[in-house]
Amino acid sequence: MPDVSKPEAVQKFNLAIKKVAMEKEPAPTTPRTSAELSDYKKEMLLPAAKDLIASSGVSYSEIERQTGGDREKILKWAVEVYGDYNKQTNKNYKSEN
Repeated sequence: MPDVSKPEAVQKFNLAIKKVAMEKEPAPTTPRTSAELSDYKKEMLLPAAKDLIASSGVSYSEIERQTGGDREKILKWAVEVYGDYNKQTNKNYKSEN
């Protein structure tokens, strides 16, 4: 079971994204050639990403089983949950107005 509710997990993930965007990171050891997040920033997002996935009803052990602990898969999954939540929130808002 998740430690936080879905809205709390979404807020936590959103704050983690903002923190990563503002975070200064150590100078890279090799030149970066893409806009991909550094390993340092991915690690910053990982706890909030796991909480967000868990808030959708998936256990932490199931997250590990389905992703093999692969950070890229976990972050991709979290972004999907985040997007789905925002779509549903917008849909609900539009139906109320």
